[in-house]
Amino acid sequence: MSKTPNLTGNTKTGGLTQASAEKISAVDGMVLSPRMRKLLAETTDQPAEERRQAIRAQFARKEGATDEIGRRKIREAIDDPGSDIDADMAFERLERRHAERIKAEGGGA
Repeated sequence: MSKTPNLTGNTKTGGLTQASAEKISAVDGMVLSPRMRKLLAETTDQPAEERRQAIRAQFARKEGATDEIGRRKIREAIDDPGSDIDADMAFERLERRHAERIKAEGGGA
């Protein structure tokens, strides 16, 4: 059974959105990261599906590393006895930052 690409999904679920596909097709000479260029160069002689698997594995490793960094930062914050603020203060800060971001993006009414 052949699996057709998911053009209506999102990147979190592994699908490619229509907007992303259009952006990719509109790029003239796509710029790859050095890591991705190296991966593609190393897999040039492999079948297309094996290359795709190598690319997916690379993204999974990066996502795993990002998750680990997040976990480490959370652990450091929990372990820091001087970083406690009350919930009201935290939500005030979040709301202020959100309002500033909306205003900066031109979405403020």
